[in-house]
Amino acid sequence: MGRAGFLLLYLPMSMLCVCAVVAAQAPLDPIASYRTWKKVNAKPIYMEPAVAAACLPRPIAVSSKDNPHVPTYFTVYVNATGERAMLSSEPVKLPAGSIVVKEKRVGSPDAKVKLLTVLIKRQRGYATANGDWQYLVVDGTDLSHRTTDHLEHCKSCHAEQKKDDYLFRDYLPGRVGTSR
Repeated sequence: MGRAGFLLLYLPMSMLCVCAVVAAQAPLDPIASYRTWKKVNAKPIYMEPAVAAACLPRPIAVSSKDNPHVPTYFTVYVNATGERAMLSSEPVKLPAGSIVVKEKRVGSPDAKVKLLTVLIKRQRGYATANGDWQYLVVDGTDLSHRTTDHLEHCKSCHAEQKKDDYLFRDYLPGRVGTSR
């Protein structure tokens, strides 16, 4: 085989290898790019201490009047699949593939993200008792650290909002404070 034949064979194979490496490094995580999604509330919203405590991977009982913890603020993002339904002023059902991320900051609205709570709408039949939502709690500083364990309290709290597809959407413009 001459030099031209070698190059014709070698170059396409080397490009294939480069493409395979790039594809292997591309984020496959469905929430990795959540900050490019629709930001539902323009600025972080203060979260009541009792609600913030209940939204931990293992909830703790906290009285809102004597809360020893620092304030918590949240911002909600929704992917393109769920955006239209999420922003509706009417009770809705988000389509399968919708992802809602609640980003939580502790101390101030400008603090680093401490925790993400994530809802992923799965196909019908995934979890009919809670509207086919999958619940995740994710470390805000390392998206690879997450849990789906011990989240029954999330499901039981969100069950209050069955009429609105298990979502508390009181952070939408014009609806602040209407769900709780």
